Parts: sequence; C-alpha cells; structure tokens
Amino acid sequence: MARALDVITLLPWRDLSPSAQVDVLGWCAEVKPALRLARNHYVHDVCGPVRAWATLVGASVAYDEKFIVVAEADAGAIVVIDGSSTPHEYELGMRLGYPPCCAENIKRVTESRIDAYARQAARWPFPSTHKLCDPSGYLTGRALISHLPCAPACDASLELALAAAALIDSLPLDRRLPFSTWAATLRRLRADPMTPRRRDTPRC
Repeated sequence: MARALDVITLLPWRDLSPSAQVDVLGWCAEVKPALRLARNHYVHDVCGPVRAWATLVGASVAYDEKFIVVAEADAGAIVVIDGSSTPHEYELGMRLGYPPCCAENIKRVTESRIDAYARQAARWPFPSTHKLCDPSGYLTGRALISHLPCAPACDASLELALAAAALIDSLPLDRRLPFSTWAATLRRLRADPMTPRRRDTPRC
C-alpha cells in the first residue's frame, strides 16, 4: 500500500474543487479517516482517477451526484448518511474526522444554517495560535482544517491544524508544488497579528 503523499500527483486536482486540497491535507496528515471531495465536473470525468489513487492507498470509494467519498472503511455508508433526509450532522461529522465537540455543535446549528454559521465563523477573532483554525479559506483551498470549529479557541481543532501545519513544514521543497496554497496559507496565518486570548474568549 502506497503512502498518500507518494502518489499525491495522481489525483485529478483540476477536476476537483479547491477545497479538496484541504481535505487531502488532513488525510495525508493522518487526522482524517475519510474525505468528501467536491468535484467540478461529472462523475466520469474524475471518479476514475480518484478511485485509482484510493486503491493505491488502501481506501474505499463511493460517490453521489455531488461528492466523491474516500474512506479508510465503508465509503458507501458515508454517502448514505450524507444523503439521509433525517438529521445526520453529528454522525457525518464523526465519520469525516471532525472533533466530537465540533460535530455536536453543527448538530445544534443544523445543516440548513451551516452556510450562515460559516460566515459568522469567518469573522471570529481567533486568539493566539488558534488563528491556524480559521476556516474561511476552505472553499478556495487555503485552510488547514476542513470543518467549522465550535468556538474560536477550540483546542481539538487546533490539534488538527497543527498536524496539518507540521506536515507542510516537513515537505521537501520539490514536493511543495501540489500544496503551494497550503504553504502560502501557513505564511499568511503566521504573519497575521495574533489576537491575545481573553478570559471571555469562547471555548469548546
């Protein structure tokens, strides 16, 4: 079985949404057990190459009309959960590797209000190193986590972001090309003035 990083160039990046870069980053950093990749084109344009990559890394693949799911086990179950008409935010979040506190929070937010919550989270004053948890660049492939934190000072989210940052830092220069937006994200987040953590900063 190949390491995900060793065969990363086999993924059809141009046919996937930019957010796929963030999801795959989490997989390569070994903090995500499953990916839900949004594609730019029809299934036949992109599913084959994704399936080939998943086979090499020992993962299963399933898809619907919007997403391709790659998982360590039973990708089909994730597709079924995602398409369910009953509330499924928590279970889906857990399957995708979100921190339990964040999955529980999205359950309270509800799927219908996720976009509004994302806009709210994009304006949060993240304290100190929690700035790495800023999810506002996810859709453009410029974030370190692929979920919405439950609070500006969510330590569980920070743990995932730090793992992703460590992976980027460890890559030799000749392997940064597919992840150029991630390296730029790190430079941007580390250069931004850090907001000191206040006692009243919301925590999870």
